[in-house]
Amino acid sequence: MGKRDHQPSIPVVLAFLLCDKIVQEAGTGKKTIVGIFDRVWAESFPTVHGPFGIYAKLADAAGAYDLKIDILHLESNEMIGQGGMKALAGDDPLAVVDLVLNLPGIPLPKQGTYEFQLSANGVWIGRTKLIAARKKKGISK
Repeated sequence: MGKRDHQPSIPVVLAFLLCDKIVQEAGTGKKTIVGIFDRVWAESFPTVHGPFGIYAKLADAAGAYDLKIDILHLESNEMIGQGGMKALAGDDPLAVVDLVLNLPGIPLPKQGTYEFQLSANGVWIGRTKLIAARKKKGISK
């Protein structure tokens, strides 16, 4: 087998989820994803939703990555937030990387569709969406 190029491959997104929280077991590293959602309800806007978690599972990851999440309000094309972290996968091209973020809240300036865009080393690799809507009578959350 030939020598592997030192350029990290572009990871493939296997899962990209928004949830209430992510619990990581100390002994095993197993993750429990609690309360997966793609829609939130608010009495009025602007509002803050949270706390919440972001979970991503990446495959074909080998090398070092600058991971970045941009959050956009799609109707206005307004960026409402972004964050990033460094991730290091081993030299095994079959390795998977779990991205686990538990955050205190997210500002939602207006109702509509928000897109969470994930990139690795400046290359877009996946997205998930969140719909923020006005609360209707009879809906508790």
